[in-house]
Amino acid sequence: MTDGFRAGWDHATFLAGYLSGAVWPLLLVAALFALGWRSSDLLSHYRKVCKLRRDSQRTGRYPLPTTDELDTSGPAFR
Repeated sequence: MTDGFRAGWDHATFLAGYLSGAVWPLLLVAALFALGWRSSDLLSHYRKVCKLRRDSQRTGRYPLPTTDELDTSGPAFR
């Protein structure tokens, strides 16, 4: 009886660990959307940062971004 219980317990803990490992990224994305982060805002911000990085590598200078280049008025940046 003890061996059967132990095997069942091992399967249950494995399943719980697997589900928690597979589910937490989905919960994180759902939480970000619930907080007002939109994928379009994040993508726009990422593109602007990549452009600034590319420009700084090309020119050899690292300018501070102006408010026109980096818009922080969206809901993701409040």
